Amino acid sequence: MIVYETTFVVDGKTPEAEVEKLTAKFTQIITDAKGEIVKIEKLGKRELSYMIGNSKDGYYVYIEAKMDGEIVKEVERNYRISDAVLRYLTIKKVIHKPIKKKKRHYRLIPSVWE
Repeated sequence: MIVYETTFVVDGKTPEAEVEKLTAKFTQIITDAKGEIVKIEKLGKRELSYMIGNSKDGYYVYIEAKMDGEIVKEVERNYRISDAVLRYLTIKKVIHKPIKKKKRHYRLIPSVWE
């Protein structure tokens, strides 16, 4: 399974209890499909950079999970269906491995002047 990061923004007019229900619903979709939740961060209510519809602010929720592509499609489909979700973004988490340096072999070149 691949690690994905998904963040969604819920309308600021939505009560916090409803945000909790939505978060639980989306995590339940992941776990029911045999995905694994790595981390959930509720970033709280923040002002949006620009208005989306009639909303000036929104609740940000970040979920990091191990899941397959089919699970991602299902979660994003549920984001689109939900009226409270203003925006969402899901990306693959890239884990960088350290690069091993190659050993250089130096060869002595005979001098022309000798």
